[in-house]
Amino acid sequence: MEAAHVRGSSRKVIIENILEKYVIDEKKKIVKVNLEKIEKEIVAGHKPIDKYFKFLCSECHANYDSKRAN
Repeated sequence: MEAAHVRGSSRKVIIENILEKYVIDEKKKIVKVNLEKIEKEIVAGHKPIDKYFKFLCSECHANYDSKRAN
């Protein structure tokens, strides 16, 4: 089994939403974070798990991702 991000809640979107509040220079897109704290926030940002992940076999995961790309 593999974990696939549910459409509309990609890893990148979740992380970008969390990092937004740590931007210290909007123009240069610089963020300042405590890595230990931000890691905990990113993990928490993926909960509840059933809202953000689908658990699929490899073939179904690839098929799900290919449909998302199109």
